[in-house]
Amino acid sequence: MNCEQRPSRWAAGTSANFCAADRAAYATIYDRNDYAAAIGQLRALGHDELPNVANLIGYSYRKLGDYKLSQVWYERALKADPNHVLTWQYYGLWQIEQGNRDQAQYHLSRIAAICGTECAECRSLAAALEKPPGTGLVY
Repeated sequence: MNCEQRPSRWAAGTSANFCAADRAAYATIYDRNDYAAAIGQLRALGHDELPNVANLIGYSYRKLGDYKLSQVWYERALKADPNHVLTWQYYGLWQIEQGNRDQAQYHLSRIAAICGTECAECRSLAAALEKPPGTGLVY
């Protein structure tokens, strides 16, 4: 979800500069895989209370291997928006990586309740759960 597509309740403080910086952080994560730089970019936005921002900070910490900080940020994102599907998906992958398959299954059920079993996030987490434990995840 890009900045312009965010629900109106996120619109406060989301100027054109914010949107440009948000897109830059997104590219740093998904195009360059520079997770440490992305954390700095996301924190510099000044809106880490937004679920999408907090989720991406959590994702970046997870990709850097800092599971404790990652968990803090995922939980922060879900506190801000308990129906933030992408956080449920990424946090579910976190659960799998930590060996918590039952918790990941719970995350999958939350996603299914929010957006149905055919949404991309549900299919992705379900596919990860179908892999045998110890299998490297590709996502």
